[in-house]
Amino acid sequence: MDSEIKLRAWDRDNKKMIYFDEITFWEDNKFWGQTENNQSLWRGTYKNLILMQYTGLHDKNGKEIYEGDIILGADEGNYEITDKNGCFGFWQEWLTDDGGTKREFCPLYDCNDIWQDIIEVLGNIHENPELIKEV
Repeated sequence: MDSEIKLRAWDRDNKKMIYFDEITFWEDNKFWGQTENNQSLWRGTYKNLILMQYTGLHDKNGKEIYEGDIILGADEGNYEITDKNGCFGFWQEWLTDDGGTKREFCPLYDCNDIWQDIIEVLGNIHENPELIKEV
């Protein structure tokens, strides 16, 4: 797995995704950031940003997978990538034999060998919330 740490942020005010090469945080919710390829500087407060980390993995098309991405899984279901106790993965739900439902966290590192040629990033939860239903 790639150990490179990358961040992106959803800017709630401007409704756009910002990809950072570098970001520094200070007290009082202030930050400074250099965007990808040194395109621009961002200064401001981060109370209106939702930070997401790169998982270190790529989908079948070579696209980087970040927290908040919505993927198409091997079972044709759409799942949001999230973090549980420092592990990236997604919550999967299915029916049990007794008619109930079971919900289980599927770590991406477990799926990488099986799904690496199948997983596809469809969008993200902020720009494309219609791609996923709330569980």
